Amino acid sequence: MKQLNPQLQAKRCNSGKKKSRKRPGLSPLVGAGLALVLLAVLASPARAQQITLVSFPRVLVPVTSPVQIRWQEQVSAWLEYGSRHGEYPNKTTATGTGALQFIPQQEGMTGGIYYCRVSNGLLHSGEFPLIIESPQAPVMRSPQNGAVVSTALPRFEWNAVPGVPFYHLIVSDQPVRLTKDPDGNLVLQGANIVYQAITSGTDITYGAPDPSGFFTALNGLVPPLLNGKTYNWIVLNNYGNNPALTSIVQSGVQAFTVSLPGGPGKPALQSPAPGSQLSAASFTFRWGAASGAASYQFVLYELIQEESSTSTYPVWQIVTTGTSLEVPLRQVCKSGHYEWEVVALDETGRGTASDKWSFTYDVPHGELRIVTYTAAGEVLPRANVRLVARQGSGENNEYLTSDYGWITLNVQPGTYQVTAYKSGFRDSTVAVEVEVNQSTRVNFYLNPLQAKLLGQVQDGEGNPVAYADV
Repeated sequence: MKQLNPQLQAKRCNSGKKKSRKRPGLSPLVGAGLALVLLAVLASPARAQQITLVSFPRVLVPVTSPVQIRWQEQVSAWLEYGSRHGEYPNKTTATGTGALQFIPQQEGMTGGIYYCRVSNGLLHSGEFPLIIESPQAPVMRSPQNGAVVSTALPRFEWNAVPGVPFYHLIVSDQPVRLTKDPDGNLVLQGANIVYQAITSGTDITYGAPDPSGFFTALNGLVPPLLNGKTYNWIVLNNYGNNPALTSIVQSGVQAFTVSLPGGPGKPALQSPAPGSQLSAASFTFRWGAASGAASYQFVLYELIQEESSTSTYPVWQIVTTGTSLEVPLRQVCKSGHYEWEVVALDETGRGTASDKWSFTYDVPHGELRIVTYTAAGEVLPRANVRLVARQGSGENNEYLTSDYGWITLNVQPGTYQVTAYKSGFRDSTVAVEVEVNQSTRVNFYLNPLQAKLLGQVQDGEGNPVAYADV
């Protein structure tokens, strides 16, 4: 591995286009009828409060699974916790010297984010979060399983779960099954995801901008729902407005069928032929004109092999009025298996999809293994990883490390800017060079944020505003 300039500015690169990652700064909210009320600024290094945390769970913990917390000083203490920053009205019956262990359910924790500290009444640690996974899944209300919808923009609705702050909606145009792989990663088996979003609400309309912003670029041009096609949808609990904190607890997958009048004819694909092997930097895809079509949406999918099935994920899409399109494969693909389809769109936006044809893209590649740790050397699970090609491919580049803190990627040789980030830690960015048939390892040691700014956003009448961007 060749370590390059670590001070490069982080950028997001999705669907083959490089976009700056927008970081909203502090802005005057008075003009919008809002006010930011600062309550306190707390410098919170654990040593200043005389109990130094060594480790605590950084993954979702089921209510019936043991939680172990360790600290450096050999003092007897317990855990204090509450549902708000800086407030700890509850404490565990479990105590220990240098460490303690308890079952959340036995201590009255029912699911949600708990803000905690280790304390013996006189000495305290700094605050840290525990995310206790609720055993209750959202009940999906609409569209009901087996429903026939007569709109291209259905509204998805579900019931709230106590203690859960966000919900992750996934819509697939293929049957889907949600499992967990040996490394603790969520695996959608058989899915072809056409839309997803994370929201604090209990409803959202298909195609609406993702409130979390995480899938805004990945959603790209959300494909229209097609007449006569059956879709699957699922809603999962989420504990941090980020897919890294999505729970696998589920109430099942529901299906609905779209029934719309009229629509354009079906496009006929021409080239590349099914089963082709491509390696050129670009290739011109062709299809026949469809009756009643005003434009065509071209969609390229990557096939992801899982243990018992294959899932597909859109990696590049664009709308054109022509019947051919030159695709920059070297920028948007890596070595692997792909499918492509064309959706004919009429003037009203109704669509009819072509068949899907597959091809293999074969270019030299190397292995990039990324491992995330805390600054103290403890494994840091479920960290976000952003991969931006400086020289190399520009494939979909937002990833998550596993419950064991690592991920392995096969990428084209070249120079990449790699950023690791996780809530509560400082972002870290390095540049690395990946060589052909070589394995490159990058270890990230993320430093925890050393202070907290506590405050409240209020409207013009002094009422609190939930989930406001600051």
